[in-house]
Amino acid sequence: MSNLIQVGAEMMKFDSRRNSSFFLGFKTQENIHPEVHHALLAGFEKTGWLCFLPEMDGQQIQVEDALSLPPLPTMKDGQEKSPSTRLRAVMFRYWELVLKKPNPANLKTEAATFDLWYSDQMERIILHFKNQLPI
Repeated sequence: MSNLIQVGAEMMKFDSRRNSSFFLGFKTQENIHPEVHHALLAGFEKTGWLCFLPEMDGQQIQVEDALSLPPLPTMKDGQEKSPSTRLRAVMFRYWELVLKKPNPANLKTEAATFDLWYSDQMERIILHFKNQLPI
């Protein structure tokens, strides 16, 4: 567990996202040791575990606490994007090439924006599979 980074920080931002994930922003204390600074930079845009323990009597996260974390899910070899990211990209391309351009065949199905159309399509997909569930 030599890659475990522990640094004092204050949570400054908490935003929920459409996909039920969250965007968290932290501000570190001043005068971070250069080794910690380097370790944080090395982790930039990487996937990992975040352990946050609000300050209570100077508690620190112990390495033993982090040893039992399950492995992070990984992509298949050569796969750079998640299936949901790929699906959204394909749906955008379809909307851009087929639905966005006005033509007599799709005047009634054209959505004003991709986000509106995407939300509508996702709701249709959700309802389709929800209706397939056994009661």
